[in-house]
Amino acid sequence: MKRLKINSDVGEGVFKEGALMPYLNACSIACGGHYGNEQTMIKTAKLAISHGVKIGAHPSYPDKTNFGRKEMLISIDDLKDSLYDQISSLLLILNNLGVYKLDHIKAHGALYHKCFVDDKIAKSFIEVVKSFKNVKILAPYKSVVSKIAKKHGVKVDYEVFLDRNYNDDYSLVSRSETNSMLENGLEMSNRYKMVVNESKIKTISNSLIGIVGDTFCVHSDTKNSHLLLNNFYENYFSNDNQIYNLNYHRFNSKSILISWPNLINDDVLFDVLSFKKSIHLTNKALVDVINAYNSLLVVYDKAIDNIYDEIESLKLVYSNKKKDTVESKIVWKIPVCYNDYFGTDLENISKKINIDKDEIIELHYKNTYRVCFLGFLPGFLYLSNLNKRLYFPRKIQPDLNIIKGSVGIGGNQTGVYPSNSPGGWNIIGNSPVNFIDKNKLLKISFASSGDSIKFYPIDIKEHNYISKNLDSYIIESEVIND
Repeated sequence: MKRLKINSDVGEGVFKEGALMPYLNACSIACGGHYGNEQTMIKTAKLAISHGVKIGAHPSYPDKTNFGRKEMLISIDDLKDSLYDQISSLLLILNNLGVYKLDHIKAHGALYHKCFVDDKIAKSFIEVVKSFKNVKILAPYKSVVSKIAKKHGVKVDYEVFLDRNYNDDYSLVSRSETNSMLENGLEMSNRYKMVVNESKIKTISNSLIGIVGDTFCVHSDTKNSHLLLNNFYENYFSNDNQIYNLNYHRFNSKSILISWPNLINDDVLFDVLSFKKSIHLTNKALVDVINAYNSLLVVYDKAIDNIYDEIESLKLVYSNKKKDTVESKIVWKIPVCYNDYFGTDLENISKKINIDKDEIIELHYKNTYRVCFLGFLPGFLYLSNLNKRLYFPRKIQPDLNIIKGSVGIGGNQTGVYPSNSPGGWNIIGNSPVNFIDKNKLLKISFASSGDSIKFYPIDIKEHNYISKNLDSYIIESEVIND
């Protein structure tokens, strides 16, 4: 299956670029025809560069009054001059920011649709594109402009819209129609998969037509576009697909932060851990590679000379990472005393979510949890897979002294405090075991990211016994074979 490719038209006055960029592989920046000026282009380009998003130009009819969405009576020469000036203005800005080549050029609005059907306009557009050497276009499948581009040696990436409905003739349903938009991530995910796997798309009449998609667009001005994309990723990656659209950017002079879609699940976690393992195997100039739920911080032993080259090297490592699973088969069995003495927030949780305390306790210990990562304290295990009925927000005002071994709920996670500490999680019990070993310098916790945790209930008497005999107490574990 192809790697995920999502693009969006940006710098158009919607001001959601910061929320959109983490989901994008490429973007097309408005360059003064329908919207935009030097300031908007600089701001948008900097955002794209910082997120490792490829940048293309998004020229249009020179018509800001109608946002480039109405066909314009203009001579071919004047249109070509305008398109050239728009694209050149963006390229000059990119050059000043250290980017010396456009990834692509994509027409906007009425010009995009005119290039779909009109030979004369499409040919003029391609003539302008050819003046910028070795730049591809984004264009619809079966469009006039794509055919002309190929005849003139211009590379075409066929574009499919994820947020717009299609007519049977490949045109988009007019925005004036109530059913013009796709408005949920599941429909968008199904469309992406159908195009990639079957080269088909479902039209507004429920017909299936053949199509090719090299890149997939979500418009920045679509209502809640950033939330739609988040929902799209949640649906798309809910199966066993292991190819993710990652975001790379400089964290500081010696480190690079790599981010996955903002999801907390095993598929993302194991992809993070697999990439982490591959980086360790291929790069010796590292201080550390630190993982969280859906990110890696790659820390180097000296300042990074060329951030773009280093990011490209990491992308190559990711694309070639080993396919063997890094899923741990170890399940650690942790005793927890859930009585009222230790479970200081049980009563409050019970009242707020309308579940009695005994059921809360049972729901908690019957789940098997995944160790996502260790932080904010040494040895603090962030655990996913909490039963959704137990989701409960962290405290607005943290407690100043949560005792060692306290088992808490914070939002959609659970975890154990390895030492006395302030904290805002809601405490439902206490484990008497040691979660850190101060004598071990390289691995202070018995558990690692990817391991599983299974809690089991004990009474206060057993809690006291284990507490008094920690020197001889061995945490139980088992290896699960599939």
